[in-house]
Amino acid sequence: GFSEAGAGPALLESIASGPSAVAWARERGFAGGSGEELAAASAAGDDIARAAIERSARAVGQAVASATALVDVEVVVIGGGFSHAAPDYLDLVRAARDRARHPALSRAEVVAAALGDEAPLIGAAALVAR
Repeated sequence: GFSEAGAGPALLESIASGPSAVAWARERGFAGGSGEELAAASAAGDDIARAAIERSARAVGQAVASATALVDVEVVVIGGGFSHAAPDYLDLVRAARDRARHPALSRAEVVAAALGDEAPLIGAAALVAR
């Protein structure tokens, strides 16, 4: 489960999304106002911005561990704008998943969305077309 109390999509969004990461960083003194600015600040060495990105990835990794404990899947696809906040974002997600998952459970592969940031829209269109 999540180390920040509770679980579920609403909680994940409240921690892992770009706007949530920016809000968290701003509460700690970050002056920027967007995910892009947060990513740039992190790349430039801003510790608060980096901590916000790591916090986001940790929440996603913990969610992956929880979800794959309940549902047997082989691959988890991560996409969206904030998944590009740092070059090692998916590595951070994988590391958090590995720390959170039970050793006896299967390990779903975590990969970047092959369709880029349009993957959610294409997936939704495919569901509607069915």
